[in-house]
Amino acid sequence: MITIKHFLSIYLFSILFSQNCNCESDFQWLKQTFEENDAGFQYAIDKKGRANYQTYTEKLIERLKTISKQEDCLKVMNEWLSFFRPDHISISLNSQRTSNTNQEYLQSKSIPVNLTEFESYLSKKEAIDLEGVWQGGGYKFAIRKIDNVYTGIIIEANNQNWKRNEVKLLIENDKAIYYMGNKSKMDYDIVELYDKNALRIGPFQFWRIFPEYPVSQSIKNYKKSAETNSAYIEELNENTLYLRIPSFASQEKQLIDSLLHSNFNKLIETDNLIIDLRNNGGGSDYSYLSILPFLYTNPIRTIGTEFLSTKLNNQRMLDLMKDPNFNSKEWAKKSYEKLEKNRGKFVLLDDTIISTYKLSKAYLKPISVGIIINEQN
Repeated sequence: MITIKHFLSIYLFSILFSQNCNCESDFQWLKQTFEENDAGFQYAIDKKGRANYQTYTEKLIERLKTISKQEDCLKVMNEWLSFFRPDHISISLNSQRTSNTNQEYLQSKSIPVNLTEFESYLSKKEAIDLEGVWQGGGYKFAIRKIDNVYTGIIIEANNQNWKRNEVKLLIENDKAIYYMGNKSKMDYDIVELYDKNALRIGPFQFWRIFPEYPVSQSIKNYKKSAETNSAYIEELNENTLYLRIPSFASQEKQLIDSLLHSNFNKLIETDNLIIDLRNNGGGSDYSYLSILPFLYTNPIRTIGTEFLSTKLNNQRMLDLMKDPNFNSKEWAKKSYEKLEKNRGKFVLLDDTIISTYKLSKAYLKPISVGIIINEQN
C-alpha cells in the first residue's frame, strides 16, 4: 500500500493506494491527482515548459511498463515528483503492507546466531567496533562481521514480519542497507557510531546493550531526545534550558503551550535556550506560535498565502474543524466556505496580504537561542 503526503502551507492531502493496483494505474492516479490539486503545478510547467514535462512523463511511463514490484514503482513515482520540486512531497509504502504477491521481495536471508556463544566471543574481544548486541525501534539484533560486512541479525522483534535470525541490516564502508518493517530495502550513506554505545543509520537510532561500556551523560541525553515522541523541557545547567520538540503536529500544540506556560519564569530568566528540532517533520503553524515571544527581537512581517481551492484541498479545513486539538475552528469554517465559493481559484483566506507580528514588549532573556536541526527536518 502506498501513501502520498504533501506537506505545504498551501494544502495538505494524504491518500492510500490499494496494494493490488498495478504500477501504471497507480501512476495515472498520482498524475491526475497532482495536476488537479497541487498549488505549484502550473508554476513548474510555466518555468520548465509543458513540452519538457510531457517528454519527461512519457519516458517514465515507458519504464513503468517493465516494473513488477511496488518498490520499483515507488522509485519512479518519486522521480516523477522531483520534476516539480525536490522536497516537501513524496510517496512511501504503507508500513502495514503485506502481500502474498511479493513473496520474493518479502523473503529474508537467515543466519543462525547463538546468542550465548556470540556474547562469550564479544567478552573476549578487545577491539571496539560495531560488533555487539543492539536494540532500538522495537528490534533487538546482533551485529556480526561476516566477510568484512557488519551484518545485523534479528534476536527479537515486536514486528510480526520479522523472525529470529533474519538479516535486518548490512553495513560496509560506512554505507548501510536497512530493511524496513515491511522488509522494503533502504540505502543510507549515514552510518555513525557515537561514544561506543549509540549507532545511527540514516534516521534510525540504536543502542548497544552488550558488551556494556560506560555510558556518558551526553549519550544518555542523546538517547532521551532521540526516543521521545513528546516535547519536554529541562535544565542543562544554571544558565541553559533545553527544549526538545520532536513534532509540530497539531495534536502537539497543547503540550507545547503547556510546557512553555509552566516554565515561563525560567524561560525569561535563562541566558541560553536550546531548541532541539532534530527529526521534526513539521506540522501546523499554530503549534509553534507560542515559541515566538521567546525568539522575538523585531516585528515579524508575513506575506499571506493563497490556497488553491479544490475539493481535495478544501478537505483540510473540514479535518481541522473536527480536530479536538485545533482551537480556531471558526476560522476553518469561514475559510472552507470561502474556498468552496471559489473552486479552481487561488484564494487569500486572510483579509490582508501582508501582516505584521509585533509584541509590545520583548523579553530581555533568553539572550542566546540555538536551534538544532538535521537532514531529517
